[in-house]
Formats: sequence, structure tokens, C-alpha cells
Amino acid sequence: MPCLTDLPIEVITEIVLAIAALHPYHSPSSLLSLLLLNRRLYSRLRPDRNPSLYSRLFRSRFDVAALYRRFFNTLEPAQSSEEPTRSRSTAIQLCEAYIDRLQLFKRMRLYAATPPVPEQDPETDLAPYNRAPTISQPHGQPISLLTRDLWLIYLMVMENDEKNWIELIKAGQVVQFLKNFHHNKLVAFASQPGYPPEAPETAIGMRLYYLFVDLTNERQQPNAQIEEARETNLFVLKPYVFGCHVFEVAYAPWSWRRFPHPNTTGLEPIAGPSSIKDGASTDVKLTPLAVKPCTLQYMGQSLHILPPLNSHVALVSFFWGVSCMNELNRVSDLPSVSSSNSSAEEMFSQKMQKILSCKSTAYELDFRRATVCLDPSSSSGLEFDSFKGAFEGTWEGKFSFFDYTSYREMLMGRLQSVYEGRYGDQPQMFKMREVVVRKRDGQSVCFKPGPRPTRVIATHSEKNEELDSSEDETEHLLRMHIPDASMPAEEIEFDPNEEYELQIYGTGHSAWGKCLLKGRVRAWDGLLTLLKNYRADATVSGAAEPLRNACWLYRGYATPDGALIGRWRDTYTPPHIPGYEGTFIMFPR
Repeated sequence: MPCLTDLPIEVITEIVLAIAALHPYHSPSSLLSLLLLNRRLYSRLRPDRNPSLYSRLFRSRFDVAALYRRFFNTLEPAQSSEEPTRSRSTAIQLCEAYIDRLQLFKRMRLYAATPPVPEQDPETDLAPYNRAPTISQPHGQPISLLTRDLWLIYLMVMENDEKNWIELIKAGQVVQFLKNFHHNKLVAFASQPGYPPEAPETAIGMRLYYLFVDLTNERQQPNAQIEEARETNLFVLKPYVFGCHVFEVAYAPWSWRRFPHPNTTGLEPIAGPSSIKDGASTDVKLTPLAVKPCTLQYMGQSLHILPPLNSHVALVSFFWGVSCMNELNRVSDLPSVSSSNSSAEEMFSQKMQKILSCKSTAYELDFRRATVCLDPSSSSGLEFDSFKGAFEGTWEGKFSFFDYTSYREMLMGRLQSVYEGRYGDQPQMFKMREVVVRKRDGQSVCFKPGPRPTRVIATHSEKNEELDSSEDETEHLLRMHIPDASMPAEEIEFDPNEEYELQIYGTGHSAWGKCLLKGRVRAWDGLLTLLKNYRADATVSGAAEPLRNACWLYRGYATPDGALIGRWRDTYTPPHIPGYEGTFIMFPR
């Protein structure tokens, strides 16, 4: 009778795959039994001898389309024929990733199963992170095990096409994992003196908590535990949302327009987390980066990547939490902080939940920005039209505002005002159109079909640099000419030596009245700066100062689910000084 070890390796592989499929969302313990059956079978099935087997196990459990696009520069194996050498290299990386993710899930389950401590010190944690273990990396700084695990979860979300999400929930118990992280880290940091840190693990943790916990809780479920969790989360988020002088709105100073930045020695002072002690700004930082890139060993590469901005992940979660609390207050006949009616709130919540259905392709631009816009002094960034199409159309959403007296006290160093200050929000509507403009003459253009020549990164003239530094964004947008929508754009060949810009024009209205919209998109990272002018009938002649009291400057980014998020600020305060700011979120109608 033939022995199992005498079967061809292809047949044994199919047997292993069939056995592994019998117990989905679990570690393949039956595979371990096969490995220990005898020495010959062990030698044929061990990962270093048979990476293609574990590569197939990986593809059976996890999504791979985004991995092939982003790391292997090809399509999935089912859609393309890889070269043998390249195919084996890919199999090795997926084999290592398979083992890595099984170990990740094991740590997540252990962390999720450990009851949280009521009064948790944020410097300590539960097993397996209680001894603050670090991971050594061949080409990067050591990274804490918890930070790396959060990165792995976040990357799985950005690569999700259905499988990853289910694996995280069922195999990794990610919901309870994040609840414990929220209590042990985020709540603990919020309970400490001073502002919470701006760190990759806090931003990623807040983002994941929003996706897996916040959005999955039913809005009107009469559950005291859920409502208490929402109140606690709003407490955690307030410093990131309202502390505009601490937590940056953009990956590089929003007033910068040219990249790579021509002068890294003459940086304007920017208040930041490193300069804030107990709520008071005692110093300034001169770094151009809001957050520093992290280095991870991932898919056989040293992946240099920026974490999400703490302010952005917090404000999205905050808008959601406030909307949920508003609806609960309406049901209970209690005062609401929003002027939106119940049907508008319901539609708002449905649009916010759209992020749950986003696939990996929706995260493509986010991933590119996070891996390309690493350093404004050396990175060329994205193309000027990378986000073309992201701002066109009719938008509905909200802008929030913070009590002015409390805001002033906060800037003076009274941190308690962040938690005690009153806030509210109002609905607004935008109607925007995009125009590609040639910068040297302001002519709206469109490009003839065909491949583009390689972009040339020009050395900017001293005249242009002087213009950039002398004219602030509000003044520039006030003077910016509005192209005639009835006139067709000039069709031209793309010239890599020319500078082009994606500009935004439109109208809007809110409880304050009608407004005129003029803005532009920063090519480097897709940052939108939009001037909201309530004196739409006024014209700029001479100094633009008289119009500033009717203008607000919006700065924000397009998100994977098609929303716009960011902050607005007054137009009187110079860019390098903290001004009066609030937040906004908009969704396509």
C-alpha cells in the first residue's frame, strides 16, 4: 500500500490545502501534525523547503491583489504569468507573511482575552505587550511590538478586498483587541497631565477603533454600555480635534506650495506636540513634518510609510460620535449640539458608514501619499492631478465650531478648556468644479490623449520663491481669477517643463448665507486649500484686507470613501501663529 510520503508533492500540497480549509479562521494545527508525522514529510513541507505551499495558504486566507500591485509590481498570479525566479521570490515573501500573520493573530487573541485594568498606566500594558518588547529591523530603527502589530492590522485594512476584514474579526478578535487598546492606551493617555502624544500607535489605534468598534455599534441601540463607551471616546478625541495649535492639519506646513521645499534652513516656527507642556506653548519646533515616517520590514522590503494624521482620524470619529449622541438626545428629548434634523443626521451617518465597504483600490492614493510624501525637503511627492476628480460635484456636510472664550483660554495654556468648552456644528453645502490651469498665464487647459513625458522637477527661480513667501494663501486665493465656465479649456500637449495646478471654483451656502469658493490642490500631497468668501459680490481692488472678515480658509484631504475632511481657520492670523480654527467634513451628494 503506498505511503503518504510516496505521493507527488503536488498531491500532498492539495491534501494540506484541503485539511487547512476544514478549520477556517484557525491556525492550521493539522498541518503541524503532518509535519511531525515523519522526517521525510517534514523535509518536504517545512516552509523554507516548500514556500509555494504556504504562499497558497496565504492566498486562500488573505487578500493579495493590493500586495501584487504595491509590492510585486504585477497582477495576481491568476491574471498574469510570473517569471519562475520572480514567482519563487514572491512565494517566499507570502510564506513569511503567512507565518507572521498567524503569530499576529495569536498575540491579538491573547491581548483581547486579558481583562483590562481599571486604572491603567499608559507606559505599561497587558500581555503580550506588558514588557514593551521591541523588534529589531535590518534597515531601520527598532520598533515596539505593539506599534508593529497595529501597523500590520492597518495595512491589512488598506489591502482588504473582503478576506482580510473577516480574518481580523474572527481569527484576530480585533474588536475586543481594540477595546482593550482604547482603554489601556488612549483613555490612559487622555487621563494624564498635558496633551496626549502624537504617535503612530495612537493615530492607527484611533482609526482602527473607529472602523471596527464605533461604526459597527448600532446608532439607537438602548445600551448604556455603548453610550458610556461613546462618551469616553469623545473625551479621548477632544484634544486631537480642538487642539489645533498642537496637532497639525497637513503632512507638511499647509502654507508651503513648492516641493521639494527649496529652503530647509529658513523654516517658519510651527507650534507642535514637542513644544507643548501642560497645555502651554513654551517653545517652537522647526521640523517641517507633522509626523515622522516609520520603517517596517514588510513583504521582503523596508517599507517607509507615514502614519495617518492624529487630527484627521480623531475628527472623523468625533463627528460620528457627536452624530450618534445627537440622535440619542433627540429620542430622549434632550438638547443637541447640531442644528441638523433627524433625517439629515440619518443620511449623514449612512454616508459615514460608506468607509466600511471600501476595497483596496479606494486606498490606493492614500497608500501612495503615505509612501511618497515622506520628506518635503527631498520628496517630489504626487502629481498635480493625482486627485483630479476627487473634488468635483455637489457636497453636503458639516462644520464645527468651538466656544471662542474656551478656545482663547486653551491657547493661553488652560488645557481643561479643551474638555469643558462648548461646541456645536452646522450643515453646509458646496458645489465645486475642477479646472486644470497653466500657472505661468492662468490659462485653463486640457491635455491631448497620449502618454506623458517624464516629469521634470524644475529648480524654482528666486522670483517665484519670493512670491511664495510674501503672499499668503488667503491673499492669493482672493486675487485668483475665476475662469469662465462657458469657455472651453485650451487643448495642449503635456509639457513636463511647465507647471500646472488643479484649481477649485464654486459656490456654497450655510446658515451664515451664500458664499463663493476658490481653492487649489497642492500637488505634493493633494492638500486642498479652499477660501470660503461670504462677500461673493465684492471684488478685490488694491489691498485684500477688507474682505478677510468675511472669509474662512479650509484645508483638508480627500479620503478613501470620497469624503473631504480637515479644518477651517480665520484669515487674519498669520500661518505660523495659531488662529481660531474649527473642523469640517463633507460628503458627495
